[in-house]
Amino acid sequence: MEFFFPSTTRRASYYYEGRSLYKMGMYQQAIEAFLNSIARGESPANLTGLCESLGALEKFAEANRECDRAILLDPTNSSPFVVKARIAIKQYESYPFNNFRGAKRVIDAYQIAIRVDESLKPELDAICAQANGFSDLAGACRRRER
Repeated sequence: MEFFFPSTTRRASYYYEGRSLYKMGMYQQAIEAFLNSIARGESPANLTGLCESLGALEKFAEANRECDRAILLDPTNSSPFVVKARIAIKQYESYPFNNFRGAKRVIDAYQIAIRVDESLKPELDAICAQANGFSDLAGACRRRER
């Protein structure tokens, strides 16, 4: 006998709809799909998708909150850590006052993500290699290496 769990199926359906909308650049619609998915049950995947979509719209505080919720659900999942680090970079680059505190937040977010998934180290190394145009970020990268 096969069991059917409609709320789980709808949650997954909304999640995949959100992913598709995100990939098409339709971030507000993706947020709505992820919220529909979350209403049927939180998971690290749908919270991370929401976080990513909010970050794309530069709603940084909300995005960070959703990433933190995803991390609380599964601290071994590297995805919300990576998304949070990428949002920190976007936030750092979008503000006219690129400062050391913002740069340090980027590096710290990646270092936390690397503790969960060591394979992310090359991504942080690449960010630091491209940090030349942002002196504060380059400084934070140098301090990381000490």
